[in-house]
Amino acid sequence: GKLRLPAMRGAPHAAYMALAGKAFKVLAAEYEYEVSLFDHARQIPRRHGAGREVSLGRTWEWNHGHGSSGAVGTLKGGDSCPGSVLRSLEVRFECAPDTDTLGKVSEGSPCAYAVTLKTPAAC
Repeated sequence: GKLRLPAMRGAPHAAYMALAGKAFKVLAAEYEYEVSLFDHARQIPRRHGAGREVSLGRTWEWNHGHGSSGAVGTLKGGDSCPGSVLRSLEVRFECAPDTDTLGKVSEGSPCAYAVTLKTPAAC
């Protein structure tokens, strides 16, 4: 989809603009995670017939006041989980000198996912 640039309002630094719309894929044991920064994230089953693709979030929001070195934002409003909780993906940005690298996706609590993106934008 076309990137909704209002997502960039409140960005901690202009350098993050360069990441807008960049897509990353990460493989895990059972799933492939696709993260399109500031836009959406999906969890796709790797085995045919092992369930359906689900959205982990469709609306970007910057989280302020974390006190960590890098910025943190969350993709919210993903597909609902049992108990009608909507899935979400928290993205933590960490400084890395050379390239943008997305780490492993973890599910800290049910339906609340987290991932770290190492990027020069956070330096």
